[in-house]
Amino acid sequence: MLKSINQPTNQPTDQLTNQPTYH
Repeated sequence: MLKSINQPTNQPTDQLTNQPTYH
């Protein structure tokens, strides 16, 4: 998750988890 927060574009799957972070 932390990786996704830093790079939300890394995986679209994590995007759903970090939706508020991505948008």
